[in-house]
Amino acid sequence: MRKTLKVFVIIFGLLILLLVVAVGVLPLVVDPNQFKPQLAEIIKDKTGREVEFAGDLQLSVFPWLGVSTGRIRIKNVQGFQETDLLSIEQGDVKVEVLPLLGKRLEIRRIELKGLRLNLIRNQDGANNWSQAGAKSGEPVEPAAPGQETPDTPLSPEKTLLIFAVGGVTLDDATIHWDDRQVGKRFDVDNINLNIGRFSLDQFANVALKLSVVEPESGYRDNIDFTTRVLVAQNLEKASFADTALKWAREGGKVSGQSVSAVLTAPEIVFEKNAQKIRIGRLQMQSGELSIVSSLTGIDLFKKADVEGSIEIAEFNPGKLLKHFEITLPRFQASDAFSRLQAGFNLHAAQNTLSISALRCKLDDTLLQGDAHIEGLEAPSIRFNLTLDAVDAGRYLSPESKNETKLVSPSAAIAVALSKLPVERLRKLNVQGEVGLQHLKMNGVTADDLRLKLNAGEGVVQTRQDISRLYRGGYSGSVNFNATGREAVMALTEKVENVDIEAFLKVIGSKINLSGALTGSTALQGRGDDPKQIRQGLKGKLDFVLKEGEIRDLKFQKIIDQAIGVLNHTPLPPEQKGLEFSEISGTATLADSVIRSQDLEVKSSRFRIVGSGMTNIETGLVNYRFVANLVKAPATDTEPEKLHGTPIVVDMAGTLDDPDYRLDMAALLTEKNKAKIERFLDKNKGKIDNLKDKLDKKLGPGVGDLLKQLF
Repeated sequence: MRKTLKVFVIIFGLLILLLVVAVGVLPLVVDPNQFKPQLAEIIKDKTGREVEFAGDLQLSVFPWLGVSTGRIRIKNVQGFQETDLLSIEQGDVKVEVLPLLGKRLEIRRIELKGLRLNLIRNQDGANNWSQAGAKSGEPVEPAAPGQETPDTPLSPEKTLLIFAVGGVTLDDATIHWDDRQVGKRFDVDNINLNIGRFSLDQFANVALKLSVVEPESGYRDNIDFTTRVLVAQNLEKASFADTALKWAREGGKVSGQSVSAVLTAPEIVFEKNAQKIRIGRLQMQSGELSIVSSLTGIDLFKKADVEGSIEIAEFNPGKLLKHFEITLPRFQASDAFSRLQAGFNLHAAQNTLSISALRCKLDDTLLQGDAHIEGLEAPSIRFNLTLDAVDAGRYLSPESKNETKLVSPSAAIAVALSKLPVERLRKLNVQGEVGLQHLKMNGVTADDLRLKLNAGEGVVQTRQDISRLYRGGYSGSVNFNATGREAVMALTEKVENVDIEAFLKVIGSKINLSGALTGSTALQGRGDDPKQIRQGLKGKLDFVLKEGEIRDLKFQKIIDQAIGVLNHTPLPPEQKGLEFSEISGTATLADSVIRSQDLEVKSSRFRIVGSGMTNIETGLVNYRFVANLVKAPATDTEPEKLHGTPIVVDMAGTLDDPDYRLDMAALLTEKNKAKIERFLDKNKGKIDNLKDKLDKKLGPGVGDLLKQLF
């Protein structure tokens, strides 16, 4: 036993002696610089690029096996010779020798200084980093469709070695990107990477700093990344602890203004075989903005499935956008768009995205609901959303406060759809519903609003309802059919018992009218473009306005003037308006003009009929009203009696501010009609003789003019 042990000690001692001799002699007898041509030829054969070793190669053997280099240049291929592909000022790689005897690879240090990488794409789309210039190497056969390379676990026998790295340093590196095809370039400079001692199943510190410079915009983005990483012995699991990513932008158009953000994660776990990642608490902080999320993902390399939750703390979105040089328009409310917070659950799988338990509050408006999107190229969208209260006027411009236009919900939707390209409407696949408890806009209020949308296969259908609109209700629908050569749009609307006075007042109309309005509209248009559809709308309208007053002072003044001409007693000064029991009528729409021939006003003092037109493109109106005064109301035995002379009033101008004019000629003609008829009866012979003389002297037909005059 002692003899065997003695032999073993002698042999081990000889091995150590030989190793010491080799360590001492090898660097003296071997010059690594004599292998530069062979190394350059190998690299050129593999990459098609020439290599220049400008500095000396230095070899070390014990206690570490390593090589140090001076400046190395890897030149570009033909067409990009104005710069090198890659250059390194100094490199150093060392491997511990003794651990190799125990099948352990321990890298003492990897250091690269002054790395410069130039990536260029020319105007033809060719680049300087592809392997098109390689002169050797067998082409890689692609896998057959549907065939996947199985993941074979790395067994201890096939594992190269259990290794450790004393550290990695990348000092003062730069990457230059120049895409001449799209005119985009930027530099990633001041790249400094430090990785501490790395060993399997142990945490290693990682620190990376760099800057991204965009010459065109003048922006400089500074990035600072730190983490602690642990890789499992079987290389199947990696954990990251205390991860922090800091980003700061400076420069740009606004001198001296900068914005920054910090992304932190206490723990990130990645499992290769399970293709799974777990992030317990991922937080992003940028000024007032704070976002906290937790995410879990599986099947990351095949059919990724990610779910998690996201919470956004309250912040000022307007203030944040200013940091990104985005200027918001002026709002009617000074504090509009100043408070936002949100939270929701997220589930993203292959070609699908689902958002549930959504809670988003902007200022005083709360939005809740869920949404689902399936497909990327032709997405299918499903949603169900509710809002509690919206003061839309707060977000309009101050100039529009007194310029509210009378636009119905169906008309607004029809206009919006008509402005979208027909091809886009044909691709829509959307189903959903939006509910709004209360709406206010420049004084207009409505409660319990609901919008339903169904779009698919080139047909877009909407239905909108308002349960409470100024003591009444509203319902409407829009149908946009883009399946044919021409798009066809149809819209219907109906209002019931709406208080017209309150509504006209809040929209700023100068028409002083009261009553309960009930009416309906059915329109249709077709065409190849939005303008053609809008201008080609045709259809019918009808309405009934009951139990109200015409309190238009201009109209009342005209009526009083006519009554004075007829020698009737004027209306009392305290009279506030012309009461009516009903105003009704129908109309047609064609070529952007609404025409009506049967307007009728019924009241205890008047019977008014009218006709005219309204141009919906220009807002111009032109109407004529004929009013007859009631002499005596109807009784059980006698019909009502009307004054024989009608009052004719013309209305022109705009619907918001019309002008009225009494047709005095018609009034006087009607007033003296009886006297003229008696005169004609007594002088019929004289008039006929005068007509004959005029025909002989001035020509045939002139006498007819005289006849028409009377």
